[in-house]
Amino acid sequence: YGREVAGEDGIELAAHPRVGGVEAAADARDRCLRWIDLVAATAGLAQVRLTLDGDTFVGIERGAAAASARPRLVASATMSALDELLGIPAAVESAAVVETGSHAVALVVLTLSVPRLGAQSVAGSAVVRGDETDAVARAVLAAVNRRLGP
Repeated sequence: YGREVAGEDGIELAAHPRVGGVEAAADARDRCLRWIDLVAATAGLAQVRLTLDGDTFVGIERGAAAASARPRLVASATMSALDELLGIPAAVESAAVVETGSHAVALVVLTLSVPRLGAQSVAGSAVVRGDETDAVARAVLAAVNRRLGP
């Protein structure tokens, strides 16, 4: 916890209208949503903090305390932190950590309600680097990056 991820784990917001729009793409290339930390308690609480240009965005979700529910809880908290930046309705469709080969990978599928296009499904993944909950939050950022990226 408490670490900042590299740029590839962030969300490039160059094309997002709430942070400058496409016309500001050149200036916005260095703007990247960064992961700050995650507090995930076994008592069914997940809190995610993200930062962009010195502004902090916090998402808090409460749910089942079961270990099997933790990926969805963390994904929902991450989406909650992103609500203000996305500016569109979004929901976690599924979140899981799966074994593939010799690696564990967090997989997340989100549904975004995009004006004039309707519901759009996006998916993201992140290799588990020690902590599964950290990987789930990074997978959400990867999924949203597919929608907001340049």
